[in-house]
Amino acid sequence: MKGDERILGDGTFVQKALAIAKGRLGRRIQLSMRGFDYKELAEYVGEILGVPKGTVFAHGRTAIITRARSHFCYWAVKELGAKPVELAREFDQTPPAITVAVRRAERLAEENEYVFNESELFDY
Repeated sequence: MKGDERILGDGTFVQKALAIAKGRLGRRIQLSMRGFDYKELAEYVGEILGVPKGTVFAHGRTAIITRARSHFCYWAVKELGAKPVELAREFDQTPPAITVAVRRAERLAEENEYVFNESELFDY
């Protein structure tokens, strides 16, 4: 049985948790090595939602801007490993507001079956 003092649970649970963490870190490193950053993520969000890429960084609180910014924050946190505090500075928001946006987009992505598909981003 494998154990890790950072994770509570039986050996099987610990192995699964470590495998998931390793997979996420690998994706983040791959995206970073390919130069995938906030600019590219904003373009990707625009394509997925069918809005101009500048919508993510536009000023205002319209439904379209809020939706685009929420998805941007969700994928920035989930796929790029961004911290809410970092995104809060980027958008002149509070970290709790970013956390709410991430949760909102997580729910919307699930409802609308939006998936971050890195094979659409790069030619393999």
